[in-house]
Amino acid sequence: MNSSKKNTPKLNILCYRWGTKYGVEYVNTLFAMVRRHLSIEHTFHCITDCTEGLQDGIVAHLLPVTGVTGIWQKLMTFQDNFLGLQGQWVVSLDLDIVVVGSLDFLVEQPEHDFLIARNWSKDAKAGTGARGSGSVYRLKVGSHAFIWEKLIKNFDGAVNRYHGKNRDVGEQNWLNAHIEKFHYFSEGKVVSFKRHCHAKGHKFLGINTAKIGKAVPPVEAAVVSFHGDPLPPDVMYSHYGVWRHAPFVKQNWRPSRNELLHFGIVIPTYNRPDDLREALESLLAQSYPHWVAVIVNDASTADYSGIEKSYTDDRFIFISKDHNGGINAARNVGIDYLTGRGIDFVSFLDDDDIFAPDFLENSISVIRQHPEYDWFMSNNYGERKTSQRDIESIKVIDWIDDYIYGKLRGDKAHLFAMPLLSGIRLDERFRASNRWRFFIDLNERTPILAYPNASIRKRYQDGGITKGVKGKYKGPKTMLEIRSRFEKHAYVISRRPFTFSAYKYLLLELLKTPKRLVMLFMQ
Repeated sequence: MNSSKKNTPKLNILCYRWGTKYGVEYVNTLFAMVRRHLSIEHTFHCITDCTEGLQDGIVAHLLPVTGVTGIWQKLMTFQDNFLGLQGQWVVSLDLDIVVVGSLDFLVEQPEHDFLIARNWSKDAKAGTGARGSGSVYRLKVGSHAFIWEKLIKNFDGAVNRYHGKNRDVGEQNWLNAHIEKFHYFSEGKVVSFKRHCHAKGHKFLGINTAKIGKAVPPVEAAVVSFHGDPLPPDVMYSHYGVWRHAPFVKQNWRPSRNELLHFGIVIPTYNRPDDLREALESLLAQSYPHWVAVIVNDASTADYSGIEKSYTDDRFIFISKDHNGGINAARNVGIDYLTGRGIDFVSFLDDDDIFAPDFLENSISVIRQHPEYDWFMSNNYGERKTSQRDIESIKVIDWIDDYIYGKLRGDKAHLFAMPLLSGIRLDERFRASNRWRFFIDLNERTPILAYPNASIRKRYQDGGITKGVKGKYKGPKTMLEIRSRFEKHAYVISRRPFTFSAYKYLLLELLKTPKRLVMLFMQ
């Protein structure tokens, strides 16, 4: 620390989280970004209504009941002796920001007790809106206690007068009305994704220009604010509506993989309680203990009460569906449950399969060595299909080129980074697996890092969760499944029109359709 910073107040970084809009991963990701980009000693605080899943190193404070509600609660930072930090600096950061450069600018201009980012709205430029953006501000605790004191004296009156058009900027309007002179962070350090990153495209005559080009922040920017929609994960891998793909989000909006990683395992089950026991035992045998398993009972007719009584470890979450929807719908239920709960990676395990005891531990080693990848795939062992082809060395693969049309074959163990699954789910039209669209959509976002560990033991049984239906006929059993055989290749062509193998296999599947129709009607 240089001499000019020796006499500055102690620095505290603060974020607020309540409700369900922002999962705990937003806090953990912000914590990691601050650690990477702030060289000045600091303490990271989070005021929240739920402390579950927060990374070690975050000082958690339960959200107090003050009579102030909604976005206005962020103004409690202005309380006298807030969190016992009287005279210290508190920098409040919104959860929907992406840190792209050094945050050391936060301690510049020490002569000012209150600094804030400029508001970029049209109203602010016209002089009719809030002058500052609450996405980033710095306050010397105790210096502006009147802000909070006046608010709690007549909170309802403040809301009625200052709430704003969408009732989401009231606290900014309150600051604008009660702080006579604003001082701002250095120009260009805090920018708007919507206004400064060439992010917005347009829809014209059926053409969406957001598909062309990328959103890029200004070179001098340190913080990009995603006020409103979209949120950072929405544009991490592709465009989102009229908003362009922002590769800088994937580069920066990520938790540290050197910290403790948490895995979520989704286990659909249907009428196989005895097999399920083996699957659950394989999780208890894992050499890495930081996982949670969501067991989704797909409206089984078999008795599972003994399972739930036997497995009381709080890492097991049992969910029972009211109606049977098949493996894809059950997996989606599991993914949805895990979303927003601090899970870093998700994996699927069928109820008749088991993980190798070192699966998660070995995976962590690969994940940390290759932090640029969000999808990891490894081998199975045990029963093998005749077409099985294993991963022989660690390498980057493409699902379309190497799996659908290449030499790689057979079921594999998969680990998906949680943000990768944002907006993508399995096709619930199919009772059996039919995961091709799910995998193609994921592969359009990221390549796959494949490694040769034997991670999952597969078993292939009639009935239950893997096959979904019984019978000797192994071909398509519904019109939908027949259509999906050639639909898969048409979907590849729509995404990658120069994949010539897709045209070949599309034609072959169409030629097989008459025979399949005959077999279908003869069942």
